[in-house]
Amino acid sequence: MISIKKAALEDVKALAKVGEKAFLVPHQEAIPKEMMDAYISTSFNEQNLIEEITNKKFQYHLIFKNDVLAGYSKIIINYKNENIKETNVTKMERL
Repeated sequence: MISIKKAALEDVKALAKVGEKAFLVPHQEAIPKEMMDAYISTSFNEQNLIEEITNKKFQYHLIFKNDVLAGYSKIIINYKNENIKETNVTKMERL
Protein backbone atom coordinates (compact mmCIF):
# COMPACT_ATOMS: atom_id res chain seq x y z
CA MET A 1 0.00 0.00 0.00
CA ILE A 2 1.27 3.48 -0.94
CA SER A 3 0.40 6.55 1.13
CA ILE A 4 1.46 10.19 0.97
CA LYS A 5 1.40 12.81 3.71
CA LYS A 6 2.43 16.43 3.86
CA ALA A 7 5.66 16.78 5.84
CA ALA A 8 5.55 18.63 9.16
CA LEU A 9 8.21 19.80 11.61
CA GLU A 10 8.16 16.47 13.43
CA ASP A 11 9.21 14.80 10.13
CA VAL A 12 12.43 16.79 9.66
CA LYS A 13 14.83 14.08 10.86
CA ALA A 14 13.21 11.43 8.67
CA LEU A 15 13.09 13.83 5.72
CA ALA A 16 16.78 14.67 6.10
CA LYS A 17 17.67 10.97 6.15
CA VAL A 18 15.55 9.95 3.16
CA GLY A 19 16.57 13.06 1.21
CA GLU A 20 20.26 12.37 1.69
CA LYS A 21 19.87 8.74 0.66
CA ALA A 22 17.69 9.62 -2.35
CA PHE A 23 20.36 12.03 -3.58
CA LEU A 24 23.39 9.94 -2.71
CA VAL A 25 22.41 6.67 -4.36
CA PRO A 26 21.99 7.90 -7.96
CA HIS A 27 24.77 10.52 -7.84
CA GLN A 28 27.57 8.97 -5.80
CA GLU A 29 29.49 7.69 -8.83
CA ALA A 30 29.15 10.90 -10.86
CA ILE A 31 29.96 13.65 -8.37
CA PRO A 32 33.23 14.08 -6.46
CA LYS A 33 32.85 13.25 -2.76
CA GLU A 34 33.70 16.80 -1.61
CA MET A 35 30.95 18.29 -3.80
CA MET A 36 28.51 15.60 -2.72
CA ASP A 37 29.22 16.20 0.97
CA ALA A 38 28.86 19.98 0.55
CA TYR A 39 25.53 19.67 -1.26
CA ILE A 40 24.11 17.19 1.24
CA SER A 41 25.22 19.22 4.26
CA THR A 42 23.58 22.33 2.80
CA SER A 43 20.40 20.88 1.31
CA PHE A 44 19.52 18.18 3.81
CA ASN A 45 20.53 19.66 7.14
CA GLU A 46 17.72 19.93 9.65
CA GLN A 47 17.81 23.74 9.94
CA ASN A 48 17.44 24.19 6.18
CA LEU A 49 14.55 21.72 6.08
CA ILE A 50 12.82 23.46 9.00
CA GLU A 51 13.08 26.79 7.16
CA GLU A 52 11.68 25.29 3.98
CA ILE A 53 8.87 23.32 5.65
CA THR A 54 7.68 26.46 7.44
CA ASN A 55 7.86 28.53 4.22
CA LYS A 56 4.54 28.41 2.33
CA LYS A 57 6.39 28.44 -1.01
CA PHE A 58 7.75 24.95 -0.34
CA GLN A 59 5.68 21.81 -0.06
CA TYR A 60 7.29 18.58 1.07
CA HIS A 61 5.42 15.29 1.00
CA LEU A 62 6.55 11.98 2.45
CA ILE A 63 5.82 8.83 0.48
CA PHE A 64 5.29 5.58 2.37
CA LYS A 65 5.10 2.01 1.13
CA ASN A 66 3.49 -0.35 3.63
CA ASP A 67 3.94 2.34 6.32
CA VAL A 68 7.71 2.54 5.69
CA LEU A 69 9.15 5.86 4.47
CA ALA A 70 10.25 5.21 0.89
CA GLY A 71 10.72 8.68 -0.58
CA TYR A 72 9.62 12.29 -0.70
CA SER A 73 8.74 15.13 -3.03
CA LYS A 74 9.59 18.82 -2.93
CA ILE A 75 7.42 21.32 -4.79
CA ILE A 76 8.14 25.05 -5.05
CA ILE A 77 5.10 27.29 -5.54
CA ASN A 78 5.37 30.48 -7.64
CA TYR A 79 8.88 29.62 -8.77
CA LYS A 80 10.48 32.33 -10.90
CA ASN A 81 12.47 31.12 -13.89
CA GLU A 82 14.13 33.49 -16.35
CA ASN A 83 13.24 31.14 -19.22
CA ILE A 84 9.50 31.04 -18.47
CA LYS A 85 7.33 34.09 -19.10
CA GLU A 86 4.52 33.08 -16.77
CA THR A 87 4.88 34.20 -13.17
CA ASN A 88 2.67 31.66 -11.41
CA VAL A 89 4.76 28.55 -12.04
CA THR A 90 5.08 25.47 -9.86
CA LYS A 91 8.33 23.53 -9.88
CA MET A 92 8.69 19.88 -8.88
CA GLU A 93 12.25 20.04 -7.61
CA ARG A 94 12.68 16.58 -6.13
CA LEU A 95 10.91 13.28 -6.32
